[in-house]
Amino acid sequence: MRTVLVSQDFLSLRGMFRACRAAGHTPVAALATRSHSARGGRSSAERIGQVEAILASAPSGMDLVVVDDVDQLTASVEGYRPDLLLVCGFPWRLPENLLALARYGSVNLHPSILPELRGPFPVHWAIRRGDRTLGVTAHRMEADYDTGPVLASVRFEVPVQAFGSAIWMRVGKGVQAVVGPALERAAQAEAGEPQSAADATYAGPFTPQNGVVDWSSPAASIHDLVRAWSLGGLGSAGPVAELNGELVRLHRTSITPADGVRVDCADGPIWLVDHVPADLDQEGMRP
Repeated sequence: MRTVLVSQDFLSLRGMFRACRAAGHTPVAALATRSHSARGGRSSAERIGQVEAILASAPSGMDLVVVDDVDQLTASVEGYRPDLLLVCGFPWRLPENLLALARYGSVNLHPSILPELRGPFPVHWAIRRGDRTLGVTAHRMEADYDTGPVLASVRFEVPVQAFGSAIWMRVGKGVQAVVGPALERAAQAEAGEPQSAADATYAGPFTPQNGVVDWSSPAASIHDLVRAWSLGGLGSAGPVAELNGELVRLHRTSITPADGVRVDCADGPIWLVDHVPADLDQEGMRP
């Protein structure tokens, strides 16, 4: 099949490209956007960095198209006449006329086991609530976010001390694992298994209150909060905590003995491996 890849993340693009090629399909184009994320959260620097990373590391052997709006995206997809549209980590809601352009439909790769954790921040919330396994689901796309029938899924473990890019690397491997089986079923025009709306949960943006550390909480809960923030996209560099009368942002913690400041929590100690002063006024926030 001729596939068009749509993503705002260069690791996802590379993973989809390799998985398509390995399954015998031909990625003809990759589409991304330079515009502000419709799902919010990312700073201007993060968005610029995303586009630069895509431009610098997009796989060779296919076109790379950067668009500014959905109309441009639709026109570009139509021009490539794809057999299948493959989407992962894209910030815009795609209209039904765009989803219908591909001969075998449109497939999204969502980083949770659907219908659990639909929405824009499933990995962040899974880490925040202490999940030790994550998942990726390939599903057919509908007008609503993350609701279509399931074609393939995979679960995988994430070490409790994994942060940021180490977590995303495991998610990326999960993405690659589901592409082949999903495309095989799509090529056979299989509908997939319907999701249960009754079991659906939603993973929306974090609020400022979600990023305030309470030292009376369990150490593992605080550690998981810091790990969730390390994934990026939440609008600040880390959760804020009061330490010796000063506000700090936590970048890295450990629940086993490590170099850093030891703080006693509800059920035991946590070690602050990396933290910086929190200038909330400069960041547009107030204590």
